[in-house]
Amino acid sequence: MTNGVWKSIVPHKTKLLVSAGVLLAVLIGVLPEFQARKWEKRWNEFFTYWKAQGESFDPELLLPPHMGEDAEFAKHPWVRLIAEGDASVLETLARMEPENVEGYDEWHATTDDAGIHHPMPADLADRVIRHAAAFQPELDAFAEASRRPGSRITDGNRSWFEETAHVSWITKLAPVRDLLGASALAAASRKDVVILTSSLDTLLRAGFLLRSSNITLGTAIGSGFETAAFEAIRSLEHIADWPEDARRAWLAALDLRTRTPSDEFAACSRYERATWLLLIDEASQNRSQPVLPKLTILPPLRRAFIARAKLAASEALQEMVLSENGRLVTAIKPDRIERYEEHIKPMPGLSLPGRPTSHPADMLGMTAQFSMQSIHDALIQRENERIPLRETIVSTLP
Repeated sequence: MTNGVWKSIVPHKTKLLVSAGVLLAVLIGVLPEFQARKWEKRWNEFFTYWKAQGESFDPELLLPPHMGEDAEFAKHPWVRLIAEGDASVLETLARMEPENVEGYDEWHATTDDAGIHHPMPADLADRVIRHAAAFQPELDAFAEASRRPGSRITDGNRSWFEETAHVSWITKLAPVRDLLGASALAAASRKDVVILTSSLDTLLRAGFLLRSSNITLGTAIGSGFETAAFEAIRSLEHIADWPEDARRAWLAALDLRTRTPSDEFAACSRYERATWLLLIDEASQNRSQPVLPKLTILPPLRRAFIARAKLAASEALQEMVLSENGRLVTAIKPDRIERYEEHIKPMPGLSLPGRPTSHPADMLGMTAQFSMQSIHDALIQRENERIPLRETIVSTLP
């Protein structure tokens, strides 16, 4: 090959390589941007459409309304101390646990084949009542708080990340629940209608308020308060022999809750989605790349990933809680819950400062065992327990 021919070929190949490189660079830059805009457009269209239909994506609007300092359960002075982590109050709560009563745990662990507790031995019942009496001021304060109408368990003075983590304070109410449940069981054994009725009323009112919070953890903890009340009612022998006014009071407490399990589950899911969407936005801002001192951007592929994740989770929620004609379903299907849960999950690369992952369960004050399916099943189970108890009491009334 002569030098002239070689010189004529090399520039041609070089041009081809340069052109291919330029084309590849354009594709690398344009295609991700195209994908980002495509998914952002789809997400924005979804968001605009459903917002026009009355769907809310604002966590603040999905919580119960503020009702003022004197009307909120969580604003009661004693409950506020629990929420603030007051060391003295927390130490008192630890001493309240009925496990501190000799023989209680052993007795409480035994039930008959139907899961109903045997009558509490008289000596144990006396010890439980004496133990509870030592904490009567705290129990009275909690009973007073449970009679307040406001069910908002967050104070709204923090960022949403701090606020949603803050709600975990309600797990500290467990000793109150346990002692009220033990008192009700002891009162049932001793035929003490005053203590029994007071304990049941407080348990069911607290359960109602916590479940009305529209926060998944509140629903889980509130269900625990109701379970303690249901255990005591099921343990009663010859309900018709108890005073009529007491039976009517129990019935009124059982009827506090008016939402169906599906309605309540939908409200919790909507709040979880709204907070999850906000979590993604704040986490993505943390991952933005600086361009100018006051301008940051996300790479196109990450923008596409975020928009697609928002859309998938939101579409799954609408499919889960709405029927084909757009009405709220009366019974939510497990496969739709599973599909929704599949999209509400950790997002790699969107961690917050100081956190290894941005798992929404961490930010919503939830723990790993609180899957949406388990919450749904718990709501159905509580309702299936409540209805027979209610019918039994009604059957004894004139």
